[in-house]
Amino acid sequence: PLKAGPPIVRGQVLHIAAIGTAPAWRGRGLAAALLSRAVDLGGERGFALAVAECSSAASVRCHQRCGFQKAGQLPYATFEHDGTRPFAPLDGDCVLMKKPLGAPSADGR
Repeated sequence: PLKAGPPIVRGQVLHIAAIGTAPAWRGRGLAAALLSRAVDLGGERGFALAVAECSSAASVRCHQRCGFQKAGQLPYATFEHDGTRPFAPLDGDCVLMKKPLGAPSADGR
């Protein structure tokens, strides 16, 4: 379950919308390098927190390598919007990840 946290204030939270690597380039650390750079830039621009919704185990691992921690998760099967469950056929969870900015990544990036 997701836990309530402090309110999100405009201009203080960096939302990482998506990150991915083409299959031929996977396993080379490119996604982690891009994510680390985005987080660094966000910190330089005064954001206090970075958040991301991860939809795969690989995405969760990448974010964890960059210093993000799990903040909660929601099974796709239980997500509702306007009385419908649009993701019910999908397996897995959406995992909310967060990282306070100004702190170095776990890998030193």
